Amino acid sequence: KLTPGGRFIIDMYNRDYFASHQGSQRQEINGVTVESHNSMQGNRWHSVLKYSDEGGELGGDHMDWQMFSPEEFSTLAAQTGFETALACTWSDEQRTPSPDVARMQVVLEKVGCV
Repeated sequence: KLTPGGRFIIDMYNRDYFASHQGSQRQEINGVTVESHNSMQGNRWHSVLKYSDEGGELGGDHMDWQMFSPEEFSTLAAQTGFETALACTWSDEQRTPSPDVARMQVVLEKVGCV
């Protein structure tokens, strides 16, 4: 249980980045070809992966995440009794979250008297 004034940090993906990085790509990793097909559907990120090598198909994965912009996450946190003490990227307090960077860190503080 987090007491009033207590803080925690969450490292998460920034929806603003992923909204502008949709589409397909193909890459080679240790002899395995990875094809990814990525799209935003509302506030959800869908990533369908297919794996193959010289012998053929190796299987695949489908991932589905709910994504938030920094502002959306702060609003949600406020509705549950937290305020945003800091939002940054690259774990650098001087760098605010940006649509150019996939990940962001948010420091939340429990609202109430200490």
